[in-house]
Amino acid sequence: MSNAILIAGNASRFTETAYTFKSYLLKEKLVTPKKVKVLPTTYVAEEMFAYRISSAIKAKTSEPLLILFCGHGNKFGWALDDVRLFSYTQLASMLLIGRRPVTILNDCCHAMAAKEAFEIKSVSPERLSLIAATESGETTPGGLADIALNSWRQRRPVRFGPELRWGEKFDHHYFSKGG
Repeated sequence: MSNAILIAGNASRFTETAYTFKSYLLKEKLVTPKKVKVLPTTYVAEEMFAYRISSAIKAKTSEPLLILFCGHGNKFGWALDDVRLFSYTQLASMLLIGRRPVTILNDCCHAMAAKEAFEIKSVSPERLSLIAATESGETTPGGLADIALNSWRQRRPVRFGPELRWGEKFDHHYFSKGG
């Protein structure tokens, strides 16, 4: 059974996407209600945000962890709101601590910029699957999360235009059990 943190940026469309993703994971019995959290960024303290992600990554378990971020991003990280940023360097440092397999669906502008931070910090690509909506210098209207859901419902890995991936492919942990 997997764990999931579904991070919703500072717009209602991002929150809606996170809850749609949660519904899928629960309906397909890929997570239990206690193992999936929707984390809106708008009013959360930066320390609490970092703590929740860090705690999930370094949990002493071999269960896979899914981190979905749908929101605004730039070349340096995820926008928590119009002022605050959670950097890819912070995320990379957290990924060095844990051992569980982690899949990150990064549905934001400049999404592949995370790869650069992961490589600089020497995050192991054997325990991480990064699936990005865009290259480092590109913007997007969103949609990677919906594409992932459609792929996984068909028991297939995420296919999103050009292959914007880094690391292992852990998609099979999130395929629908049915069909």
